[in-house]
Amino acid sequence: MGSSAVPMLEFSCKREREREQAMATARSPTWLLRYFSRSLSSAAAQTAPPASTACEKAATGETSDTGVAPKKKRSKKKKNFFEVAQYLPCWGVGAKLAKSHWDPLAYYVVTNVRLYKNGRQGKAWGIFHNAGAPQTGEAEKIGGVNKRCWRYIEDPPERLYRRL
Repeated sequence: MGSSAVPMLEFSCKREREREQAMATARSPTWLLRYFSRSLSSAAAQTAPPASTACEKAATGETSDTGVAPKKKRSKKKKNFFEVAQYLPCWGVGAKLAKSHWDPLAYYVVTNVRLYKNGRQGKAWGIFHNAGAPQTGEAEKIGGVNKRCWRYIEDPPERLYRRL
Protein backbone atom coordinates (compact mmCIF):
# COMPACT_ATOMS: atom_id res chain seq x y z
CA MET A 1 0.00 0.00 0.00
CA GLY A 2 2.87 2.38 0.36
CA SER A 3 4.40 4.13 3.27
CA SER A 4 2.76 4.15 6.66
CA ALA A 5 3.96 7.63 7.53
CA VAL A 6 1.26 9.95 8.81
CA PRO A 7 1.25 13.38 7.16
CA MET A 8 1.80 16.38 9.44
CA LEU A 9 -1.38 18.20 10.32
CA GLU A 10 -1.78 21.96 10.17
CA PHE A 11 -2.51 23.53 13.56
CA SER A 12 -4.31 26.73 14.27
CA CYS A 13 -2.52 27.64 17.44
CA LYS A 14 0.84 27.26 19.07
CA ARG A 15 -0.45 25.17 21.99
CA GLU A 16 -1.89 22.49 19.69
CA ARG A 17 1.40 22.33 17.81
CA GLU A 18 3.34 21.89 21.07
CA ARG A 19 1.00 19.11 22.22
CA GLU A 20 1.38 17.25 18.95
CA GLN A 21 5.16 17.52 19.13
CA ALA A 22 5.14 16.29 22.73
CA MET A 23 3.02 13.28 21.74
CA ALA A 24 5.30 12.49 18.82
CA THR A 25 8.45 12.47 20.93
CA ALA A 26 9.18 9.51 23.17
CA ARG A 27 8.83 11.25 26.52
CA SER A 28 7.57 9.67 29.65
CA PRO A 29 3.79 9.55 30.19
CA THR A 30 4.17 11.31 33.55
CA TRP A 31 5.58 14.40 31.81
CA LEU A 32 2.58 14.50 29.49
CA LEU A 33 0.21 14.08 32.40
CA ARG A 34 1.84 16.98 34.27
CA TYR A 35 1.80 19.18 31.14
CA PHE A 36 -1.88 18.62 30.37
CA SER A 37 -3.04 18.88 33.98
CA ARG A 38 -1.19 22.19 34.42
CA SER A 39 -2.68 23.73 31.26
CA LEU A 40 -6.19 22.48 32.06
CA SER A 41 -6.13 23.71 35.65
CA SER A 42 -4.97 27.21 34.62
CA ALA A 43 -7.65 27.41 31.91
CA ALA A 44 -10.35 26.27 34.35
CA ALA A 45 -9.26 28.85 36.91
CA GLN A 46 -9.53 31.65 34.35
CA THR A 47 -12.98 30.71 33.05
CA ALA A 48 -14.67 29.57 36.26
CA PRO A 49 -17.20 32.08 37.60
CA PRO A 50 -16.66 33.30 41.15
CA ALA A 51 -18.64 31.34 43.70
CA SER A 52 -21.30 33.52 45.31
CA THR A 53 -24.44 33.00 47.27
CA ALA A 54 -27.75 34.84 47.12
CA CYS A 55 -26.78 36.82 50.23
CA GLU A 56 -23.55 38.02 48.61
CA LYS A 57 -25.41 39.04 45.43
CA ALA A 58 -27.95 41.02 47.43
CA ALA A 59 -25.17 42.76 49.37
CA THR A 60 -23.31 43.79 46.23
CA GLY A 61 -26.46 44.86 44.35
CA GLU A 62 -26.33 42.26 41.59
CA THR A 63 -29.76 41.36 40.32
CA SER A 64 -29.11 38.85 37.58
CA ASP A 65 -27.70 35.33 37.82
CA THR A 66 -25.03 36.11 35.24
CA GLY A 67 -23.28 38.57 37.53
CA VAL A 68 -23.58 41.42 35.01
CA ALA A 69 -24.79 44.74 36.35
CA PRO A 70 -27.69 46.37 34.46
CA LYS A 71 -26.68 48.97 31.87
CA LYS A 72 -27.09 52.63 32.67
CA LYS A 73 -29.22 54.82 30.45
CA ARG A 74 -27.28 56.96 28.05
CA SER A 75 -27.67 60.66 28.51
CA LYS A 76 -29.14 62.54 25.58
CA LYS A 77 -26.47 64.05 23.34
CA LYS A 78 -26.56 67.83 23.46
CA LYS A 79 -26.71 69.85 20.25
CA ASN A 80 -24.47 72.46 18.75
CA PHE A 81 -25.76 75.85 17.58
CA PHE A 82 -26.63 74.74 14.05
CA GLU A 83 -28.36 71.52 15.10
CA VAL A 84 -30.68 73.66 17.25
CA ALA A 85 -31.16 76.37 14.61
CA GLN A 86 -31.91 74.02 11.69
CA TYR A 87 -35.48 73.43 12.91
CA LEU A 88 -36.20 77.15 13.32
CA PRO A 89 -37.41 79.35 10.45
CA CYS A 90 -34.54 80.96 8.46
CA TRP A 91 -31.98 78.94 10.43
CA GLY A 92 -32.81 80.80 13.64
CA VAL A 93 -32.44 84.39 12.44
CA GLY A 94 -34.37 86.46 14.98
CA ALA A 95 -34.54 83.61 17.53
CA LYS A 96 -33.09 83.55 21.04
CA LEU A 97 -30.37 80.94 21.59
CA ALA A 98 -28.25 80.43 24.70
CA LYS A 99 -25.70 78.01 26.06
CA SER A 100 -27.19 75.52 28.50
CA HIS A 101 -24.94 76.55 31.41
CA TRP A 102 -25.71 80.29 31.09
CA ASP A 103 -28.05 82.29 33.30
CA PRO A 104 -31.68 82.10 32.00
CA LEU A 105 -31.64 85.83 31.17
CA ALA A 106 -28.43 85.67 29.07
CA TYR A 107 -28.91 84.82 25.38
CA TYR A 108 -28.11 85.84 21.80
CA VAL A 109 -30.67 87.15 19.33
CA VAL A 110 -29.37 85.72 16.05
CA THR A 111 -28.91 88.20 13.18
CA ASN A 112 -26.89 86.27 10.58
CA VAL A 113 -25.91 82.66 9.91
CA ARG A 114 -23.34 81.29 7.44
CA LEU A 115 -23.24 77.52 7.05
CA TYR A 116 -20.52 75.24 5.77
CA LYS A 117 -21.47 72.62 3.20
CA ASN A 118 -22.24 69.88 5.73
CA GLY A 119 -24.89 72.03 7.47
CA ARG A 120 -23.67 71.21 10.98
CA GLN A 121 -20.88 73.77 11.20
CA GLY A 122 -20.43 77.39 10.26
CA LYS A 123 -20.41 80.91 11.66
CA ALA A 124 -23.13 82.95 13.32
CA TRP A 125 -23.61 86.55 14.46
CA GLY A 126 -26.01 87.99 16.97
CA ILE A 127 -26.75 90.60 19.62
CA PHE A 128 -25.92 89.48 23.15
CA HIS A 129 -28.56 90.18 25.81
CA ASN A 130 -27.87 89.98 29.52
CA ALA A 131 -30.65 90.40 32.09
CA GLY A 132 -33.07 90.94 29.20
CA ALA A 133 -31.31 94.05 27.84
CA PRO A 134 -28.83 94.20 24.95
CA GLN A 135 -25.25 94.75 26.11
CA THR A 136 -24.14 96.25 22.79
CA GLY A 137 -26.38 97.44 20.02
CA GLU A 138 -24.14 95.84 17.38
CA ALA A 139 -24.13 92.28 16.12
CA GLU A 140 -21.02 90.35 17.14
CA LYS A 141 -19.68 86.96 16.12
CA ILE A 142 -21.06 84.23 18.38
CA GLY A 143 -18.31 82.16 19.94
CA GLY A 144 -18.45 78.42 20.54
CA VAL A 145 -21.11 77.63 17.95
CA ASN A 146 -19.68 74.16 17.33
CA LYS A 147 -19.71 73.19 21.01
CA ARG A 148 -22.52 70.91 22.11
CA CYS A 149 -24.24 73.06 24.70
CA TRP A 150 -26.85 75.17 22.88
CA ARG A 151 -30.58 75.48 23.55
CA TYR A 152 -33.50 77.46 22.17
CA ILE A 153 -35.25 79.98 24.42
CA GLU A 154 -38.91 80.39 23.64
CA ASP A 155 -40.53 83.79 23.90
CA PRO A 156 -42.95 84.08 26.81
CA PRO A 157 -46.53 83.43 25.72
CA GLU A 158 -48.75 86.44 25.09
CA ARG A 159 -51.57 87.14 27.47
CA LEU A 160 -54.37 84.81 26.71
CA TYR A 161 -57.11 87.01 28.11
CA ARG A 162 -57.60 90.74 28.12
CA ARG A 163 -58.44 92.62 31.23
CA LEU A 164 -62.07 93.54 31.34
